[in-house]
Amino acid sequence: RSSKGATFGKLLCACHLICCISLPALGEKRMFDLTSLIVNGIEVWCTNVASSQNGDREPFDQDLRIMLMSSLLKIMNDSTQSVMYHIRTILPGILLTLKSLDEIDEVPSHLISLQILANIAAGISLNREAASFCQSYKHTITKHLTDLLDHPSFQVRQAAGNARNLWFVMNP
Repeated sequence: RSSKGATFGKLLCACHLICCISLPALGEKRMFDLTSLIVNGIEVWCTNVASSQNGDREPFDQDLRIMLMSSLLKIMNDSTQSVMYHIRTILPGILLTLKSLDEIDEVPSHLISLQILANIAAGISLNREAASFCQSYKHTITKHLTDLLDHPSFQVRQAAGNARNLWFVMNP
């Protein structure tokens, strides 16, 4: 149990660092290393969600998820390429996140996840390999985004519509 807490503590520190500093000042190598750390954190979080039974998760899971997604969003704004390198882990992680969210209580997580999906669709033309991978997920993502158009939150419906439109017009 303490090992899991230590791992999550390190991830939270990394997320806080990413959200508080100017990433371009770190340089491409360090930014790529931080991106890899955050992607590994998303992978750990997804494994934790997949192995939990009946939604029985630790209380800090929601905070960790929001910090990981916020960090990923900030990195995407500064270096789309470092994120596209990890698209094979990020995209399934975002889908799992959206599918595991409670409709009403987790609107911020919905909004961050939807913004990440919108950013991926908007920046996909920069990387041919990532575009090919995303194309294979396009139907699943647009179907899930269409389902979110009935979400009780107006902001989530609006963000889902925006992301859905970007995925529909995405060209590989």
